[in-house]
Amino acid sequence: MLGGFRVAVIDCQPLPEIVQQVTNEKNFTGCFQALFDKLVEERGGPQLQMVSFNAQQGQLPAPDENFHAYLVTGSFSSAYEKRPWIEKLGQFLKHTYTTTQVPLIGICFGHQMLAQALGGLSELCKKGPEVGLSTFTLSPQAQNLPVFAQQWRQLQQINLIAIHSDEVVALPPGAISIGSNEHCLYQGMVIPCRVLSFQGHPEFSAKPQVFEAILTHVAKFPDKSRGYQALASSSSSTDHIWVASCIRDFILQKTLIHE
Repeated sequence: MLGGFRVAVIDCQPLPEIVQQVTNEKNFTGCFQALFDKLVEERGGPQLQMVSFNAQQGQLPAPDENFHAYLVTGSFSSAYEKRPWIEKLGQFLKHTYTTTQVPLIGICFGHQMLAQALGGLSELCKKGPEVGLSTFTLSPQAQNLPVFAQQWRQLQQINLIAIHSDEVVALPPGAISIGSNEHCLYQGMVIPCRVLSFQGHPEFSAKPQVFEAILTHVAKFPDKSRGYQALASSSSSTDHIWVASCIRDFILQKTLIHE
């Protein structure tokens, strides 16, 4: 088991052709593989192997594929949209949560999607898009959880690249807020041993060229300056390795208990 753990990446956004040309990445899965590879390089420990599923094409993991976790990526879409693939994904997440013990991880749209599917609510950001370096403090409740407690002593606050127009405005039953800032009430959530999600993007610090290409060629925000400022310092000023370590610990805690 120390050789690695398989994570199904439910990839919710094929990258536009211009982004693919600039970055050689077709989707977000490669960004997450780079993130967890960098975690192993810097801190050691088990490898996480990412296996991609194209959610927009209706691809979702089968129950008998025995993944150690499901990770839902970001998207240019909104969790509250009435699109067939989004509704199918919501049903899948709700069914997985209620009938299995597989850990569910969400990033950005994935965070919003998990909240929406499990009984919470996502809406358009009341204060407009959050783009750039997002800073928040871990909530007192989250600080005491095993997945955060040991590592939290290393940090005073959490910094991640953010680029989103929607936000979670109500948590699902049983969820604990990871933290908030002046822009976004729920920068993440955790349901102990079941769900862990973040609004920010740790994977963009591992593959900053993808974030830069999205910001330059795709994002329709009038002011992108904070995004470029975050990009310039992403490798040194964000806590992407800390978040990656928490995600891996969350998966391992759940997996090792039940194997």
